Amino acid sequence: MTDHERFVVEFNKIFGRPKLATNRAHEVWASLEIVSDALVGPLYSVLKSGHCDYVFSEGEDRFSGVTNADEFRSWASHIVDYYRSRVEEFEPATAAEMTDCGLLLSKAISMKAAAELAWRIQKAREQALI
Repeated sequence: MTDHERFVVEFNKIFGRPKLATNRAHEVWASLEIVSDALVGPLYSVLKSGHCDYVFSEGEDRFSGVTNADEFRSWASHIVDYYRSRVEEFEPATAAEMTDCGLLLSKAISMKAAAELAWRIQKAREQALI
């Protein structure tokens, strides 16, 4: 399986509404959607066009300081780490909440995998352009 094919698998795991059974876990998910949404643009670009070059454009304020694949990797990693840390702060009080917490942590793992694969794809593109 190629990096892009693996990327597609991970991308499809992370975007969309998880099937959460509890209100508390849903509140955690909803509060973190803006965090995961930050990754949507670049990852969707990789999904559709095989790169996220627009992130590195001058004047692209949403990605200030991100000028290459390595900086994108760091930026994306920071976002995913923040998401995961917020999920880990959730203290499940019931078995259903524990299951929901596991779903949210699985999303964080897939976010990390998708971001890492996006970096690999972008890094290969940069090296091919040299």
